[in-house]
Amino acid sequence: MTMIPRATALESATLPTAAPHATLPNAFGLGAALIVAGLFLVLAAFRVNGLGFENSALWLYSLGLTYIGVLTFWESTRLRVGALPSWTSPPALIAGWALAWIYAPALAPFFDSSLLGNFETTQGGEAVLMSGLLLTCVALTALSLSFHLTSLALGRRAGDAGNTDRALALQRLVGLYLVSTAVRGFHLRNLGVAYGSDLTAWGSLEPLAQWIGYVEDLRYLALALLVAHVVRRRTGYVWLGMSLFVDLMLGVSSGFLTPVIMPVVLCIVTAVVFDRLRARYVLLLLMAVAIVATLVPVVRSIRQDQQGVIGTREAASAADALAAPRTYWLGGLSSLDTAYRKFFGRQSEVASATGLVMALTPAVVPYEGFERFLTLPSGLIPRALWPDKPTLSRGVWFSSTFRGLEEDTTSYSAMTIFSEGYLFYGWTGALVAMVITGAVLAVLRRRLDNSRLALVYLALVPTILQIEPEFSSYLITLVQRAVVFAATFIVLTSTRKMPLTRSTSRP
Repeated sequence: MTMIPRATALESATLPTAAPHATLPNAFGLGAALIVAGLFLVLAAFRVNGLGFENSALWLYSLGLTYIGVLTFWESTRLRVGALPSWTSPPALIAGWALAWIYAPALAPFFDSSLLGNFETTQGGEAVLMSGLLLTCVALTALSLSFHLTSLALGRRAGDAGNTDRALALQRLVGLYLVSTAVRGFHLRNLGVAYGSDLTAWGSLEPLAQWIGYVEDLRYLALALLVAHVVRRRTGYVWLGMSLFVDLMLGVSSGFLTPVIMPVVLCIVTAVVFDRLRARYVLLLLMAVAIVATLVPVVRSIRQDQQGVIGTREAASAADALAAPRTYWLGGLSSLDTAYRKFFGRQSEVASATGLVMALTPAVVPYEGFERFLTLPSGLIPRALWPDKPTLSRGVWFSSTFRGLEEDTTSYSAMTIFSEGYLFYGWTGALVAMVITGAVLAVLRRRLDNSRLALVYLALVPTILQIEPEFSSYLITLVQRAVVFAATFIVLTSTRKMPLTRSTSRP
């Protein structure tokens, strides 16, 4: 008797051809220009009397924004050489994100000086923003050149061999998201929400905390796979919607904006790559911006509660985290002006980080030395194998050293990937840091920009965009997360081969 085997869990699928993306780069570059112009005019209309043409620092800053916009446009319109469109290349993503998320919002202090903190004001105020933007422009240029030179050195890209991309069964995608969310819930149960959590609460699991975090981050891979599944097969909308809703709820409860924004950005980028730029994706992005704007004061209230400003609660449990948006919504939305000051003040603080490093190094804080670059590979050693490995994260140290906070502060300040190299060895260190970053990103892009592993690359988009931490943490996280994502994807897409026929005979 001959038996027909079950259908395998995988179905062949291919990425779309380059044609659907022909108009996307033009729209992307135009959009970046409109963002800058729109922010400039809106802030000028509502925050000051007149346009302030006499402010030379403003025009120099606007010139820097224009340069980043041109660099973004150039990177986004380059000839497509792999399975993914050119606007998804790391230089295009990083430059575009730096423009839209950090430096364009930092125009606000030029019209409303109260958005700058007292420490930034004493160090030069607008001059700090201007000098920091100069360093960022140079750093982005070095990153871009390093990326393209490394890509050339790697040689001609081999063409994809047939339809090697695979569409996973929906059950596997949902299972992956549930596993990552369960680990995230375990994290919340032990440490509370992300803000103010105490790593010592891991106990014996503390050396594995970073890798537990990577398992949590597999939700990005699951979301990318779910979006691709929905776009290609037009099924699974409910599962995608439920997963995204849970992610946003947990993101709001963390007290940070990034966990709220990144899942939405990832889903839209993946949808555009596997489909094309449609009006509904633009509408979804605008809706997300509006939702995030309303959530800013809610996130602020949750963070204040975790600091003990509101009440005296201990670290929240998983149930508290899930209930937090509902608990704080009404109180959080008491004032839209709070949202304005929180968002633009926070982004101005991030934008000023590079300027503060330039202002205080080496006059106050000495250079740490070029040899710091030689210690970077040691960061790849898992803490489970090296329990005493130095902590790479320097946000708290940066708050006390470069922002004048108390030494025992628990406040974490964004340092950005553009600053740490300058702290190592001035302009030379800044250039070397970006050359290294560009080379690593070029290798990553080369390995993943094919029809089989494109979804792994797209799942790493939030990691590529996360440029606010220091350069060393950024590189280590990028490499380790890429390994975890790729290994998980390979396991998910591997199936045991079954015989085509099975013969049986009666005795």
